[in-house]
Amino acid sequence: MSALAGRLKRAAADERYRWSEAIARSAVVGDRGRFVARELLRRDGVARYALRGSQLLVHVRHDTGDIAGLREIFLNGNYDPPPAVAAVLEQRARERPLRIADLGANIGLFPLSVLARYGRAQVVSYEPDPANARVLDLTRRANGLQDSWELVEACAGASSRRVAFRTGLHMESRVAEPGDEGAVELEMVDVFGHLEGLDWLKMDIEGGEWEILADARFAALEIPVIALEYHPLGCPAPDAKAEIARLLDAAGYRIEPYAERSPGLGELWALRR
Repeated sequence: MSALAGRLKRAAADERYRWSEAIARSAVVGDRGRFVARELLRRDGVARYALRGSQLLVHVRHDTGDIAGLREIFLNGNYDPPPAVAAVLEQRARERPLRIADLGANIGLFPLSVLARYGRAQVVSYEPDPANARVLDLTRRANGLQDSWELVEACAGASSRRVAFRTGLHMESRVAEPGDEGAVELEMVDVFGHLEGLDWLKMDIEGGEWEILADARFAALEIPVIALEYHPLGCPAPDAKAEIARLLDAAGYRIEPYAERSPGLGELWALRR
């Protein structure tokens, strides 16, 4: 096979993959045709859809990580609670709206999945990337949830200070490492004032989790359910998986099964003992 023929074959395979992925991901929304067309045409800007099977509205940016996030949460079920966790949450949801903190909210897909499952919740979302926060706010307002869904446009941390931050990375926007080019200065706020009385803490802050988990105040919170993505970035020990287990055990949690995507990077559920 010539080099040109090989490139054409790979291009055709890539195009078939784009079609199949666009069609698969469109199952999340009601207007599948418009979704597929915008995805294949790589239309920029923000698009609004009704989530399939509910009255909830979502805003996304096509041809970005927003679309992968839709698949992860609404098709792959990344935040579908395992049975032991679901039992705790369902019992609490029968008594009152769940109280949830979403640290690293991106465009707000996790709170939407909670609302689709439980019908109501009191949510506070932390999202420092201005572009992500704007999309989240569109969704929050389109659903009339300003009174029950608070948006804090700042980094979540264990102390209030200014930090260098890498914006524009969609789901992977994060506090900058030394030497990172293009970082901007943003506010980090002490998140502990928003963690009292929670039912469910979701944390995916690209390495920012370590200072929160290591803070002495964390164990005193007694949050029943934690959904956490841990990262090697910022880990104070060489083995991130072992360190996350140590910190959660010391704070009084038992860990449900891990899903480790690569060394030092994984997702877990934790239940208060």
